[in-house]
Amino acid sequence: MPIIPVKVTMGSQTAECYAFLDPGSNVSFCTDGLAEKLQATGTGMKLTMKTMGASCKKWHIPTQKDVSTWEHLGDIELPRLQISSNIDLLIGNNVPAAYAPIDVRTGPPGSPYATKTPLGWVAWGVKKGGKMKYSSNFVIADNSLEKLYRQSLNYDFPERTVDDRREWSWEDRRFMEVMDSSCKMVNGHYQVDLPLRNPDVKLPNNRHMAEQRLKGLQAKMNKNSQFKADYIEFMEKVIANGYAEKVPDGVTAKKGKEWYIPHHGVYHPRKPNKIRVVFDCAAKCDGTSLNDVLLPGPNLMNDLKGVLMRFREFPVAFASDIECMFYQVKVPESQRDLLRFLWLPKGDLDQKPKVYRMAVHLFGAVSAPSCANYSLRRTGIDNIRNAREKNSQHTT
Repeated sequence: MPIIPVKVTMGSQTAECYAFLDPGSNVSFCTDGLAEKLQATGTGMKLTMKTMGASCKKWHIPTQKDVSTWEHLGDIELPRLQISSNIDLLIGNNVPAAYAPIDVRTGPPGSPYATKTPLGWVAWGVKKGGKMKYSSNFVIADNSLEKLYRQSLNYDFPERTVDDRREWSWEDRRFMEVMDSSCKMVNGHYQVDLPLRNPDVKLPNNRHMAEQRLKGLQAKMNKNSQFKADYIEFMEKVIANGYAEKVPDGVTAKKGKEWYIPHHGVYHPRKPNKIRVVFDCAAKCDGTSLNDVLLPGPNLMNDLKGVLMRFREFPVAFASDIECMFYQVKVPESQRDLLRFLWLPKGDLDQKPKVYRMAVHLFGAVSAPSCANYSLRRTGIDNIRNAREKNSQHTT
């Protein structure tokens, strides 16, 4: 511990005591006893000075005998004052002059060192025979410390896979059952069911509501040619990429299993030329919306604090982005009629609206984030499993 004897002067009053140099404190303190000796006044507070588990004691103070056993410290002279006092003064880093290094003496790795300051020589890391191993704190390069650090990290930032040990709600468990039972690979993409609260749900016929919303959209397109061009480009790209498909003429859905989703365009606030078509899954008809009948699912995203900690753990980090992440997860054909919408082919306002349906999970559906994150985690799990099987076959 950097504890040294000092003389403290205030006006005509002088007192001798021991001072503790604490570079981790941005405030300096003195005891009531020292304040009385100096006839000083100030705001009182309770303060306990401790090391890693032990109170600050005078026997922490290195002596000339302690440092003389080290060759590189043999010629330094520690301050010597024959005083009978406690540690009455804590000098923080708000007194930078007390820490200004005039000279530094270092030795082999693991040995103590000394710095000469305006207050005299201060010895750090000096061994005290029989009392304690070292009088100041230091770090030992030991694998066990790294193990303890990692255990602490895992405890503070627990991030688990989809079979998390957290207690999920009944709805969360039901959502995971739907995902696990329906998930399969279709043409290079994962396909999972819409997580319906009730698989036998019967929805009202809301086509009239979707037609009214489309008329409003047509009116806006007639007034704004740029909006119209951007909207058509976005929708045609959705259809061309296979995210949506045209419902063949004459094909009807089962009663109660047909739902039309109205849509509208929104421009990015920082990218005025970038439009996104939002499918309004919260739109209600007869008091019901698509989101009302879907399970939202548990939060399967990694904790941000854990991500940031791991980002600093290794010298190289990779970051990537999944384009249209929600659209990468397919919906079974048997459920796509719940994701119908009306659109004008090529944006021709003179044509009669045609019926389309989404083939993928929608941005706007309350279940989409959990479905997408489940599929992303499943990608990692399945690829690890496949890699292990290949390695096993190769070894055999």
